[in-house]
Amino acid sequence: MEMSVLHRQGMSIRAIARQLSCSRETVRRYIRSPLPVA
Repeated sequence: MEMSVLHRQGMSIRAIARQLSCSRETVRRYIRSPLPVA
């Protein structure tokens, strides 16, 4: 959820990945997912 909120606020995928210590592909997956991820 936090990833999609940050992305909606205009933060780049790369910046989100860096801030949350995960891969850019993981961030992309969470953002594209139509279902909320627990």
